Amino acid sequence: EVLRTALALGNNSVDQAVHLRQEHLKSVDKLVSARKGYSTREHCDDVLAMCRWDYEAALYVLNNETEFDATVHEIMRRNGLASGVGFPAKAEVQWEVAQARNDKAVALRAIVRQWRIEVA
Repeated sequence: EVLRTALALGNNSVDQAVHLRQEHLKSVDKLVSARKGYSTREHCDDVLAMCRWDYEAALYVLNNETEFDATVHEIMRRNGLASGVGFPAKAEVQWEVAQARNDKAVALRAIVRQWRIEVA
């Protein structure tokens, strides 16, 4: 999974993928250090993967998990998203909310623009 992500982010360049993987490991170490024992290495790695290896977004999510989860849950409750029938998937909603730094309006605009759906 990590190799596939590194290759995708590195435009299928092996050298770029190796560099990205090294940066990923450094980012996980920095996240664990920044959380000062409040998050495990595995949890930090999972959040970093959810944030598509964006360190700043992952740090924001880890520092604001309760509010982040509430925003994602609120968006997922809307028009078929929670039922699993509608798109986007939860991972996409989490990514948009992380990018928007938990701003629900900005995340919803990005979701609607990307998926061209009506979210009431």
